[in-house]
Amino acid sequence: MRCLRESGDESCVEVLVSEVSEPNPRNYLHGLIVETVAEIALRGDDSLQERTVGDLLQSFPAAVDVSGGDEDTRAQELRISLSFTRKVHKALVHLSGREDLPEPPEEWSLRSRSGYLAELHRLLGNG
Repeated sequence: MRCLRESGDESCVEVLVSEVSEPNPRNYLHGLIVETVAEIALRGDDSLQERTVGDLLQSFPAAVDVSGGDEDTRAQELRISLSFTRKVHKALVHLSGREDLPEPPEEWSLRSRSGYLAELHRLLGNG
C-alpha cells in the first residue's frame, strides 16, 4: 500500500475505491485502502478529489444493530465499526482540508449514522 500511496494515480483510485464500496470494518486492508485513496487523490486534480470525497462518503460501514444479542458482541462490533468510521472521517478531513467536519458519533446506530452522513454530505456538497 505504501508504494501505491506514494506513486499511484487516478486509475489506482478507481480500482481501490471499488474495494471499499461495500466496506468490511473487520478487514484491515479496507482501512489502508481508505488512507491510500485519500493520499493519491490529493495529488490529482480537483475533479478526482471531488469524486474521491463522494466515494469515501459511500464507504462508511453499516449501522450496528444495538438490539438483542450478546452485549459483549455488540460492544465489539461497535468498536470495530467506529474505528473504521474514524479512518474514513480522517481521510475526508485530510482530502477536503475541512477541519470543521463533525467527529463521528459515539454510537453507530441507524439513526446516528444517518444524521452524521447527512451532515457530511451537506458540508462537503455531495448530496
